[in-house]
Amino acid sequence: MPNNDKSTQYAQSQAIFMQYLLEKAKAQIANKKPEELAFDPQGRVLIDVPLQKFADFQPVVKSINDATGMRLRPVQKELEEALGRKITHPVTVSLDFSGDKELQKKFNARLQAAGIEKQPEGAKGSMIPLQQEFHFHLSLAARVYQDVIQKKSGEEAFEHLGNNISKAKEAALLRVNELVLQAYARALKKGTKDGVVDLGKVNQELDKARKEIAPQAHQILMQEIIKNTGVVLNKEDFAGAKHLAEKTAATANDVLHVDARLGIVTWIGASEGTAHERGAEKYADRQLITQKYSNGQVKASNERIQIRTPSLDIKKRNVDDKGQKESYQDFVERAEKDIQTKLGTLAKKYHFENLSGGGGNDKPKAFVYNLYTSLNDTLGDVRGNLQSQGAEIILKGAHRYNLEQLQKEPSVFCFVQNIPVNGFGSSLGYGSGNALQEEATLMAEMAMLHTLYKNEESIRKVMALYEQYLHSEPRKPYFSQSEEGKQAIIAIQAIKEQWKQPTQTADAQECLKRMMANDLHFEHDYSKTMQALSVFLEAASIGGCKSGNERAQAINGRVAMLDAKFDELSTPIQAIAQANSGEIKQKANEFKSSLDSIYNREGLQGGMSVVSLIDQGGPAKVEAKSNGPGVFKEFQSRNSAEENAETMTNLYQSKASKMQAHKGLTDYMQKAWEGNPSSTLDRMKNTLGKVGMILGILTVVPLLIFAIATPILNASKASETKNANEQLLKESKDLVLEDAHATEQKITSQEQQENEKQSFDQLIDSVHDNGKFSHNSTKSFDGWFKEAGIEDRVKENKLPVEAQENLAIEGKVSKKIDKPPVKSNDSAWPKQEPWQSSPLNNGVSLRETNVQSIQSKVEEIKKEPQVEEFNTKPPVKSKDSAWRKQEPWQSSTLNNGGSQKETKVESIKSKVEGIKNEVQMTRAEKVAKESAFDDDFWNAPNSGTLTPRK
Repeated sequence: MPNNDKSTQYAQSQAIFMQYLLEKAKAQIANKKPEELAFDPQGRVLIDVPLQKFADFQPVVKSINDATGMRLRPVQKELEEALGRKITHPVTVSLDFSGDKELQKKFNARLQAAGIEKQPEGAKGSMIPLQQEFHFHLSLAARVYQDVIQKKSGEEAFEHLGNNISKAKEAALLRVNELVLQAYARALKKGTKDGVVDLGKVNQELDKARKEIAPQAHQILMQEIIKNTGVVLNKEDFAGAKHLAEKTAATANDVLHVDARLGIVTWIGASEGTAHERGAEKYADRQLITQKYSNGQVKASNERIQIRTPSLDIKKRNVDDKGQKESYQDFVERAEKDIQTKLGTLAKKYHFENLSGGGGNDKPKAFVYNLYTSLNDTLGDVRGNLQSQGAEIILKGAHRYNLEQLQKEPSVFCFVQNIPVNGFGSSLGYGSGNALQEEATLMAEMAMLHTLYKNEESIRKVMALYEQYLHSEPRKPYFSQSEEGKQAIIAIQAIKEQWKQPTQTADAQECLKRMMANDLHFEHDYSKTMQALSVFLEAASIGGCKSGNERAQAINGRVAMLDAKFDELSTPIQAIAQANSGEIKQKANEFKSSLDSIYNREGLQGGMSVVSLIDQGGPAKVEAKSNGPGVFKEFQSRNSAEENAETMTNLYQSKASKMQAHKGLTDYMQKAWEGNPSSTLDRMKNTLGKVGMILGILTVVPLLIFAIATPILNASKASETKNANEQLLKESKDLVLEDAHATEQKITSQEQQENEKQSFDQLIDSVHDNGKFSHNSTKSFDGWFKEAGIEDRVKENKLPVEAQENLAIEGKVSKKIDKPPVKSNDSAWPKQEPWQSSPLNNGVSLRETNVQSIQSKVEEIKKEPQVEEFNTKPPVKSKDSAWRKQEPWQSSTLNNGGSQKETKVESIKSKVEGIKNEVQMTRAEKVAKESAFDDDFWNAPNSGTLTPRK
């Protein structure tokens, strides 16, 4: 596991931010009625939590500074630096409110209304979260509708409709929730016997409900779209909708998933890319952050950097305008370079340069690419998966990337650990004569050596052999084919022999070491266990299968169980570490069985399952392995990423795929507008049952009857839907016009405010850490001074617009993270540290000077004719940035810009320099004067106080 100051800081900051979001989510729904919330069977509700730049960033940054000793300013850029990643706003929170009495009461009220008296006790992480699934499913549909309606209505008309589509989705989700809770009630009734709930049977019924509810859900969404937009669509409008859905994520938000019973929270990073929009320089990576959660508090317990990604390789050759495919050699060259680029981009994005290692007597800085795809799976490759080709490209591309890293400081290597997890194709192992299998085996062992490194000279020598291989000219395509690689294989074998000895150290690292030493990674049966244990231990990893959904979910779900249930798993882990070689397989089976059992019981539908919902609008179709003999196994689905059905008793995903973007999502959308027509066979099955349908086909006559009746019934339903939509359209006109007028007024008001005042971020960003005044405005000093509202703030004690928004809710949330809310007699701005500057006075530190002194200097500058000239120029338009690129007639007196009209600014510049020099101080001087200035400024009448809020 990682253990350095930077990774510790990231974990602490992440936990604080997660805690804040959870408290804000709770505050946001505290006053809502039960019927205003869409409850999930797991006992959760999803909320989009907006973030205001001052009201939210200020308390979060304050808490991070207190916890870490950092000196951050309350702006998004610096908050993201502390978190080690970008953030979105809003953030979607999937809130588990078990333990929250008030929210639990609301949930129980809704359940009782649906006829549910008794629920399963204990963990619900393996129950199908039907409402959560439809939340993301309809969210993706709504994003597709945005594009479809925009094309139909035009840019100008759509400007007033975009927000209405979001309203339509929220209204639809509340209506769909009625169907979900009814299905949950039926599932519990069927799954309960003698007062005991069988979760497997409940999930079996909820799986069926996916298919039953989906067409109704899309019909409801269609109705709400018409009511809120006044737009009616037809079949032609959906041209290209499927591809649009495939390349669009269900949400652009970060998602925070809470599992209070399991005791973890999971952060799922945002990405606009999806697994089905693959290609050169296209990414769909999502960071997964897991922290402990206990008694309502998030604890910084995990420093691991864990990234989920679809396999990075491109699959297809380019075709030119004449239809000519590029040569395979050119394709491979391009594909390997693309891997090199992608690895470099991901390493930079996630700050892998901050990882431990890299010293002369240390292991190299490196991250592991945990690849879960098959090797030499002939049938799968023929079907188009091309996973063997992908493995070859990724392994060679990683060598290219690592060679490039040798020229950089610091070097950050990537080791590919391709242990296939679904049991198809070749397992790892030496001596097969297959070049790809040999290379995958050697590089997987290199990856595990890096993960397990503890200052061993023998491992450093193996790493040195790899560097020699990278430098060699000409270089063999594979490390395993080179002389250095052959020496490395021998050296690794010697290391494994040493590791076969039992140890009294009972931790996960020793467990993986013993399993590797006894070559359990060479057997398909242990592949998921070893990949999960590896990811759990790796300081930084990227991981995924072809899509990054099914098999990646199986691994990441088990990693989450290791995070949450390590104490429960410690006994079998200790047994492996202490077993002799003859007992290793038996003890490994016990550990594997324990991990699989916990995952089946508590984690099948946990936070890691949300990745698929976001990526493809539907749950991953993760299937259990078949127990069929021999050749029949080869013809089963390649999505069988799980153990057999006897082990995974709660896994029911047979109806999952229809909800996915590349399967049935857009079909559901289009058919809703046609009255949800049925095929002849579907109508027979729904009417007669499966057996009756088969008999009807065999006896012909029922088949003919249904074949004649089906088109007639479909036409009737289409006509009914059309008439109902026309009625909805009439009712919607007034609502749409009213919303459009309100939206226009809101936009106009916002633009006026933006034109009159600068944003809080801009003010903060104008201040350097050392307290110097810095500004790049195209306006004059006086114009900027007034535009920023600084004089008004000082005289009238007003906060910026952003600071006033959501102040009440900020107070509630602040209490939860042990920070008192801003009171009416408290300072309008956070207490200044000696290194900080205040936006109240153009970035000049309040501890070194006062506003009056600056204003007097400004008055002198205003007398200059050049400034007068600038002040007569047209104002910045409402839609333009206040910091636009300078026009030829403009000049900045604050950045030594100089007018292009040959005006003399030397006198202005000298006066501004005088102001700047007057306020500059060394950090030591600031610290010395801090206390005295604090008392003088903050205790002065009408200085830095808020007027009472009514």
